Amino acid sequence: MTFWLVSGLMTAAAIVAVLWPLWRRNPEPASDTDLVIYRDQLAEIDRDLAQGGIAPAEAEAARIEVSRRLIAAADRAEKAASRAEADTSPAVRGTRTWRFACAAVLITLPFAASAFYLTIGSPGLPGQPLADRLARANAGAEDSDATTRIATLASMVKRVEAHLERNPDDGRGWEVVAPVYMQFGRHDDAVKAWRNAIRLLGASADRLGSLGEAMVTAAGGTVTPGAKAAFERALKIDREHLTASLYLGLAARQAGDGDEARRIWEGMLARAPDGAEWTSFVRHAIAALGDGPADAKTGTGEPASTPGPSPADARTGTDKPAGTPGPSPADAKTGTDKPAGTPGPSPAAELTSEQRDMARGMVERLAARLAENGSSVEDWLRLVRSYLVLGEPDKARSAASDARRALAGDASKLQRLDSGVKALGVEG
Repeated sequence: MTFWLVSGLMTAAAIVAVLWPLWRRNPEPASDTDLVIYRDQLAEIDRDLAQGGIAPAEAEAARIEVSRRLIAAADRAEKAASRAEADTSPAVRGTRTWRFACAAVLITLPFAASAFYLTIGSPGLPGQPLADRLARANAGAEDSDATTRIATLASMVKRVEAHLERNPDDGRGWEVVAPVYMQFGRHDDAVKAWRNAIRLLGASADRLGSLGEAMVTAAGGTVTPGAKAAFERALKIDREHLTASLYLGLAARQAGDGDEARRIWEGMLARAPDGAEWTSFVRHAIAALGDGPADAKTGTGEPASTPGPSPADARTGTDKPAGTPGPSPADAKTGTDKPAGTPGPSPAAELTSEQRDMARGMVERLAARLAENGSSVEDWLRLVRSYLVLGEPDKARSAASDARRALAGDASKLQRLDSGVKALGVEG
């Protein structure tokens, strides 16, 4: 009620302020009666002078004053007559019409606005004091769900991408957006971003290690020659770089050279600082190689097509799905400690609610992209593996079936897909 009362008073005041100048009447001019009065006063002055009631000088002064008033009244009467004659002209009638139109608009507009507000507005909505809104905003910031955060992150990525389109030589921008691409599963874009960052900012061990990791993830976990070259360059800059050493050991294992993988990882343990969390991972990785070179010769190492570590493993410390030989190098960054070959609890059980929602959103986007263009074996393997990490084996099998249908026309891709799916332990 207070809102309507205040609004009504303000509207009425505004209307009056506008209408008052339009309808205010000018002061009435002098009439013929004024002329008669002034003439009578002149005659009375003459009579008083003839009777000796006033001195001649006083009579002259009074006559001058009354004459001045008489002339002014005559002028006003003449102007009034001219105005009365002009009031009948078309221009005056148009002015009056304009005044009426303005008044009609000013009176009608508030009622029309009120009716429109009552139709689409919410007059019954309770007040929202600033303090309460700030409190809700702070609470929402603490308890916001992963979907909102991902939407914010996606918006930031779009702004950075727009900036990089205008400024392609901004190396810092490429370095900032590259890890975000990895989070969104855009691994090819992450590879491009890291390459641009290295080209513009120079090669560092961390940038080369991140580039190699992005290339491995884009290849479905296989350490490609390009990724291996990036890790080797990183080690030339920093001989003890963790990521490069871990992945070079994985490259040796995938190539069937268990002795080389053992040498790399045992060297890492020899140089490890006290209390390093990743040492338990490296010990389990060495244990997964077996007791000696015979294992390497018989190919007990991880098949080249087996999807390797993913950024999600490094962030959440989740182990690989059951059936994937040994832990992944990315797990070492978080100190995941699981016996080699032991399935352990479901990876989804180790994820927090927020991490699970974020992962599910990324998986859904990857599935939608593959539904439109499912020509990438690596992306299909990544989707299958992601469903396993989320503890959804049925969806993993369904994704594998969809992948076979999408790649049915390419025998080589089908062979790579079957090999990767088998390594993940997905049947059917």
